[in-house]
Amino acid sequence: MPAFYIPHGAGPCFFMEWNPVDAWDKTAGFLRSIPGSLPTAPKAILLVTAHWLAPQVTLSGAARPGMLFDYYGFPPHTYELRYPAPGAPALAERVRGLLADAGIGSIVLDAHISAMEGGIGAFPRRLAVVTGDETRARAVLREAGEAPG
Repeated sequence: MPAFYIPHGAGPCFFMEWNPVDAWDKTAGFLRSIPGSLPTAPKAILLVTAHWLAPQVTLSGAARPGMLFDYYGFPPHTYELRYPAPGAPALAERVRGLLADAGIGSIVLDAHISAMEGGIGAFPRRLAVVTGDETRARAVLREAGEAPG
């Protein structure tokens, strides 16, 4: 699978009104084009960000990560946005193992302290995941008892 640089814009920029009205259209178009450019649908998305300040590499291992609104001063509705995408605990552990093999220490945070960052992580991915794939993924997780009914 290819790697992508995912621009995150200004926090929840894709869900706000702007002047000019098309201020974020090109970025949103790029994000929406990602699924069609892939050879197959991804099983998971590994997001690498420098937005978290931590003494070592920190991985989110939550099956259902919450939201972290790391921005301020935006319209009230932007703090109600949700992206209930499933996490990938097994992938987090695999990445931790690969890093360890390379001599890089890391920790995996669990469901109690792990969240998706609104600006960099969740909102751009909302645009870059095909709705049908998201719906199918939720059904699979529900059948496996990993998501609410």
